[in-house]
Amino acid sequence: MGEKLNTEDLKIIMEMRQYGYDVLKKIFYVEPSKSLLQAMRDNEIFDSFPFREEGNLIDTGINFITKFFADKKDNDDEMTSEVRWDFTQLFVGPYALPAPPWESVYRSNEHLLYQDTAFEVRKEYLKYNFIPKNYPHEADDHIGFELDFMLRLAGNEDALKDSRKFLDVHLSQWVSEFSRDIQKYALTEFYRGAGIILKGFVLEDMNLLGEILG
Repeated sequence: MGEKLNTEDLKIIMEMRQYGYDVLKKIFYVEPSKSLLQAMRDNEIFDSFPFREEGNLIDTGINFITKFFADKKDNDDEMTSEVRWDFTQLFVGPYALPAPPWESVYRSNEHLLYQDTAFEVRKEYLKYNFIPKNYPHEADDHIGFELDFMLRLAGNEDALKDSRKFLDVHLSQWVSEFSRDIQKYALTEFYRGAGIILKGFVLEDMNLLGEILG
């Protein structure tokens, strides 16, 4: 992709990136609702997930989620209950969190919230007048906020360099460890798969933007 992309190719790439970040944001931002899970299953949302190639991380993660949906196809209530509890025990509490959803926890020596990275992330948000939905009741570097910010940038042709910078300086610096913890402690194949897809998508998007930007 060393040659300059034409307008139509760039539009397609941006739509693919928006699609991926939108799906991931919905999985990691708040507990998925029954209607969202039904839509993901019935509309085969993951079948057309961007950057999926046979055997890559995204494909591996999607296979976990596909199996989960197949196993629960006749029991929507059980499917929803299991996914929502998995979200809670992984990312919310009330017990010690096996996969804390904040960048600061992974990148600070003390493994605490509201460290330097959280305030660095806030500065990046403010460049685009982005205010997270739960601000200031949630730390700025929550995975859901960072994915939502990337979704916002993905729809802006002038933000390609800042998208790559945010991936390089922030998301890529902790998503592998976060994904590892999700895979280790998830109770459902849904979140085990989602953790793998998250890592794979961030890495693929970094590579793609690197090629586009040269």
